[in-house]
Amino acid sequence: MTDYIKVGKEKINTLTPDSVVNLHQLLSENAHLLEEMDPVEPKGIKSVSMLESAISRQKTGFGDIYKYDNAFSNCATLVYGIIKNHSFHNGNKRTGLLALIKHLYINGYVLNPSLSSDELYDFLVAIADSKLKEFSLKKKRKYTFIRSKTEKRENPEWDTDTNVKYMALWIKRNAKPKRKTFKGEIKISDLKKCLNDKDIMLVQNGSKLEIFIEKENKFLGLFPIGTKKSNIKRYSLGNNRSSINKQILDKIRKDFNLTKSDGIDETFFYNEDSLLDFEIKTYKKLIYRLSKT
Repeated sequence: MTDYIKVGKEKINTLTPDSVVNLHQLLSENAHLLEEMDPVEPKGIKSVSMLESAISRQKTGFGDIYKYDNAFSNCATLVYGIIKNHSFHNGNKRTGLLALIKHLYINGYVLNPSLSSDELYDFLVAIADSKLKEFSLKKKRKYTFIRSKTEKRENPEWDTDTNVKYMALWIKRNAKPKRKTFKGEIKISDLKKCLNDKDIMLVQNGSKLEIFIEKENKFLGLFPIGTKKSNIKRYSLGNNRSSINKQILDKIRKDFNLTKSDGIDETFFYNEDSLLDFEIKTYKKLIYRLSKT
């Protein structure tokens, strides 16, 4: 449920109304991701027209010329629209956060792991309270935001364009390519499929994993007589028997020569849902905090 715009040869992926509504529903219908968060009450769309207006900001332009012509400004204008339009009865800032995470994600980025939850919280609240100018002054040593004398004279209190321009700068500075900044857990079922593609077998017995290379066994090196295991490695999953954490995954990579230096991209092990789910879990305490604001 994504769309896109073309800017020259570049494709910028965008979110659709359905995808944003699904993010809003995630806040109240997926307790396994957001156990610590208060439910969104009342939930649902308050204004369809305002939601459509927020989403359409991504495609502002004429013909093939788009106003928000890169992933960061496009993400910024979407988040601004979701938070400021109050399209939902409740949870607009939280939906804006999830939209920020997903928009970055579908365009190949994740939020920098070093970004503090406090700063992200302050950023989102500043958008909602129309205080991005004050936020920018507090962060001026960290983010250089240059405005012309004309802009300062004509818009001393910042208009929408100035807000979105600053948001785009902030988002760009706090985003990292997801191929370089993967994190989180991977489902055992996904790992098994990935390993099988490399002719590596995985067998799970409760909280134990046995991973090995299965080779054809030949009598006298000539006649097939079955298979044999080689490079047998065993790992303990602990209490979580459905997924595997980064530490164990790193060990499996090294044990079976599946590192970046061996030509295996890190995101090879992750499907889209598992990585995005982890991004959301990472910020669940922040989402809870936003629910109290």
